[in-house]
Amino acid sequence: MRRELSLRFWALCAFLTTASTFVAAPGAAQEIKWTPIYRGVALTSFEEKEPLRKIVVARVDVKEPGISFVTTEPNPNFSEDQNETVRETTRTFLERNGLALAVNGNYYTPFGGRTITKPGDSNLRGLAVCNGFVESRPEPGFPSFVVKRDGTLEIRDYAVDEDLSDVYIAVSGPAIVLKDGAVVPQDNKDTHPRTAVGISKNRRYVYFMTIDGRRPEHSVGATLEQVGEALLKVGAFQGLNLDGGGSTTMVARDKDGSATILNWPINAISPDGLRFNGNAIGVTAMGAPRKTLARTTKIYNDGSPVEWTPTFKGIDLARWTEYDGQLHQVYAARIDMREKGVALRTTPPNADFAFDTRETTRQTTAGFLEATDGVKIAVNANFYSPFNAQTIAAPGDSNLCGLAVCDGVVESKPEKGFPSFIQTKDGKLAIRNVDPEESLDDIRLAVSGNMIVLKGGDVVPQGDKAVHPRTAVGYSADQRYLYLIAIDGRQKEYSVGATYEDVGRALKLCGAWDGLNLDGGGSTTMAVRGDDEKAIVVNRPINGTPDKLRFNANSLGATAEGAILSPTPDGRDAAKK
Repeated sequence: MRRELSLRFWALCAFLTTASTFVAAPGAAQEIKWTPIYRGVALTSFEEKEPLRKIVVARVDVKEPGISFVTTEPNPNFSEDQNETVRETTRTFLERNGLALAVNGNYYTPFGGRTITKPGDSNLRGLAVCNGFVESRPEPGFPSFVVKRDGTLEIRDYAVDEDLSDVYIAVSGPAIVLKDGAVVPQDNKDTHPRTAVGISKNRRYVYFMTIDGRRPEHSVGATLEQVGEALLKVGAFQGLNLDGGGSTTMVARDKDGSATILNWPINAISPDGLRFNGNAIGVTAMGAPRKTLARTTKIYNDGSPVEWTPTFKGIDLARWTEYDGQLHQVYAARIDMREKGVALRTTPPNADFAFDTRETTRQTTAGFLEATDGVKIAVNANFYSPFNAQTIAAPGDSNLCGLAVCDGVVESKPEKGFPSFIQTKDGKLAIRNVDPEESLDDIRLAVSGNMIVLKGGDVVPQGDKAVHPRTAVGYSADQRYLYLIAIDGRQKEYSVGATYEDVGRALKLCGAWDGLNLDGGGSTTMAVRGDDEKAIVVNRPINGTPDKLRFNANSLGATAEGAILSPTPDGRDAAKK
């Protein structure tokens, strides 16, 4: 499944397959195929090769009736250099204002940790004007895109003390990349995801552009000069680079009024997968969308690197969204088994233990984490019985399906059809079918699932193509890293779930060599320990809110030293990055 956020792209299948691929020299004449989506707003998409670069462009015809520009309004508690705007995702900005299209705008501060994962006061870099109100004054090194009160468009540097009374809309960025039809030479040669705005020579058209980056298998990004070249190719005469990196986002309003994300942002850290930016700029347009927007790109890309966020010492987290016509939200943990303080834990035996009747006591995965000293991350594990509406909602005696071993104590014996993840007493890892007659003396820890989904680095073909929420465990070929996966499901507008083969591919994407599917459905839960020692549920289980979780028969967790280092993938943790 393709990583990062990719909520529906364009159902413009023919458009995507016939859009021009530009490989000509900078400035060479190009035939651009534009697809109208609103009156006065059209889209195009193309790629450049060697290296691979994916570019999405919107062209806005300012002479069409109904076209106007909108930027983020001032903070209700406005104060210059402190509370200039309130951070929000570009998607929320578009939906809240009923816009046709929008992109992110200015650089901003404070930046990092919690500030990019939630709303809050923001200070913009460079000139920012909303409907004539100056939110942020001009700043050296941050030229501006300006719409004047008479509709005149310009891109230029503004003096700090310049009169701004005729400026109606303005956003700023760090560099003018195209001036009078010529690409501006730049000292900065770094390659990053980019957002840019341009103006045609006759000032009839405004171009909004995003260039994805930091994922070599999809798009490497662009230098500032390459941004200028791309703007020139689509028809711009003047061009300005805006905020980029993880902020780079372009969204359009679909037929149902929802926002469709047109590019592939690199960050999936807020609940809807986008960074909270200081401001955005968008455009209104008349009429309903002329096309239904839906992504048609392949969902999987085996071997592409997952972007891990260090969350505890020896434990990294990642989240990405995949799209193949339906949404799939994936949460992953990478555990360094060689890191000091890292050890695996499972649910202990029932206090009144008896095989096949009272093997463990049901508890939520969050409850297991909070009750087990040192455990920093945990997921649900074995299938179990009895299983009904009453047993999943309260503690009680439970019988596990397949092998389960806690600190050398066998809680449940091997069972046909339930392969196991095993850690031996000397620390070796294995995923295999365990014979009911074989000796278990060497096993320190074990949990079981119903399907081996990855073996020797290859996804195991499966006849069962059902899509459900899934939990899985895997490990790398050298057994240094253990991987835990939770894929949400049965929530159509958020995540439909995954097949067994999907699970194998997701584990392989993380770096796993062998992988096992565990209990899923409403049991699927991933939790981490917050800086208040309380469990934070990272994913979105289908059985209610994070404090109303299914009571599972057992869980698998890992200990680590120290406190939480950074936010969880969806930004729910309040710890400082």
